[in-house]
Amino acid sequence: MKRAAVCFGGKSALEILRVVGTGGLVAPKGKGRVLPDRVPHAAELRALVEEVEAACPGLRLERPVHVVARSVANCRGTQLAKPRACTRPLSGGSLLRLGDHVLVCSPGLAFVQMAAREKDRISLLELGWELCGSYRGPRSSSQLAYQVDPLVTVRALRAYAARTCA
Repeated sequence: MKRAAVCFGGKSALEILRVVGTGGLVAPKGKGRVLPDRVPHAAELRALVEEVEAACPGLRLERPVHVVARSVANCRGTQLAKPRACTRPLSGGSLLRLGDHVLVCSPGLAFVQMAAREKDRISLLELGWELCGSYRGPRSSSQLAYQVDPLVTVRALRAYAARTCA
C-alpha cells in the first residue's frame, strides 16, 4: 500500500521551519516538486504529524495543522487539520523536503498563503518582520524566542512574492 504524503503550509510550515531551520532542508527534484494530490485521511495525517514531531526535538505543532494539497475535495477542516487547495503551478524553491513523505512550504510560500487570508495589513507586516528578523513570535511560532536565525531575507521574500503573485 502506498504511503500518504503530506505538505505542511501556512503557520504549520513556519512552526516547523523555526525548529528545523531552512539550512538542512533541500528543494525536492522532479515529481517531488509537486504538491500531494490529496490531504491524507485523519489516521494517516495523525501518524505523519506524530512522526514529524518525534523526528524534530522541541516541535509541537499547533492544532489544527495547516496542510496543502492539489485537491481538497471531500475534505473538511477538523480539529486536526485545516486543508487548503493550491492549484497553481509552484516555482522552484516553493517546497522543501523534510522526510520521505513530508514536504514543507518554503518561508516565501507560507507567507504568500498567510497573506491571502490576512485582512489586516499591519499583521501582515508584523509577519514579514518576524520571518526576516532574529526573533519569533505568535505569527510564526507558538513560542516566543529571540536571537534566532531569520527564515528568509527581505530580498528573497520580495522576489518570491513578486514571482508568485504576478
